[in-house]
Amino acid sequence: MNFIESDICFKFGADCFVKKFDDHKYYNILSGSGLKGVDFILINKVGKIHLIEVKNYKRRKQSPVEPDVSDIVASPFPLAQHFVEKINDSLRLIRVVNQYHKRKWWVKALLLFENFFPSSFEENQDWYFWILIEKIINNNKNDLICCLVLDMADTYLAHPTFSKDYVYKTLESEIKSKLNGLAFNLIRPINNVSEM
Repeated sequence: MNFIESDICFKFGADCFVKKFDDHKYYNILSGSGLKGVDFILINKVGKIHLIEVKNYKRRKQSPVEPDVSDIVASPFPLAQHFVEKINDSLRLIRVVNQYHKRKWWVKALLLFENFFPSSFEENQDWYFWILIEKIINNNKNDLICCLVLDMADTYLAHPTFSKDYVYKTLESEIKSKLNGLAFNLIRPINNVSEM
């Protein structure tokens, strides 16, 4: 499965189940309440959930102006707070979507048979995808990985104390300190391709 987000091509394995969250119908319904969601939600083959946010600070193909890099040149980095807020909002949105599903009589009925016929329940069924995510998170917070895919251009970091490595290391440290123990992964895309 391939997606384009912020001019970065994402190639997800066939054994992953992915939702482009900020394009999903549930996000579009709930985003009017001021909540912000991550770009992708993924369940991998070993049952771990990845909440993936993408930030590209390189000049976009469709835009003649330089992107706003103010959130990665201030100290502390505003991007760290924005990312953590998106993670928290995404988790709230997942709970709301599941409350909606669990009110439906047919979902309640199907879930009664889940333990007896597990092969009948597939992650690619939209309603079950959301139920499964909440179940995994509730069973083990260690199965939730928060991912920030960050692509930067050298030209924005003209300040002598700033370098790509400095930004990556500092941002990673700031985010980890705000995530309350949730697993975090900072990803640097290679040639605008990110494989997950």
